[in-house]
Amino acid sequence: DAARSKGCELLLEKRVEQKVKAGKADSLRNRLHITTTSVPASRPAFIPESVLRQRSGGAADDGEDKEMITERQRMEELGGAGVYSVDLWRKSLLEDDSWKYDVIPEIMDGKNVIDFVDPDIDKKLAELEREEALLMAENKLADDQKVIDEFRETQVVLDDVHSR
Repeated sequence: DAARSKGCELLLEKRVEQKVKAGKADSLRNRLHITTTSVPASRPAFIPESVLRQRSGGAADDGEDKEMITERQRMEELGGAGVYSVDLWRKSLLEDDSWKYDVIPEIMDGKNVIDFVDPDIDKKLAELEREEALLMAENKLADDQKVIDEFRETQVVLDDVHSR
């Protein structure tokens, strides 16, 4: 066993010697990149204060020993599957917490749709319908087919506007 290992070592030395003499070692050195690293600076482990307090027997976070509640536990508390809706904005970190539930604008063709909505449209529509009701209430216009046709055309236009 010792003779075999000695023979293997001698054979390996001879092969390495032949490669060095033939110049193959230099060609290998050109293809390899050997890095050297500097000795790392002494960087002791950082242990947060909350962990140190917890290890020493104190409270973890200034008296808050709350157990973490998973989303599944929250779902079961608030009605179960099908009733509970996940609040995706609950943990959002924004400058102002009131921004969490702001309505996201609807953008169409690069423009905000709300910029083209008339804020007084409901008031104008109610006024128009009241005016039409007054005209229809008068007996002399109630039987007039022309007024009824105009009313139907107006309703078609209004339905078209509402469907947008």
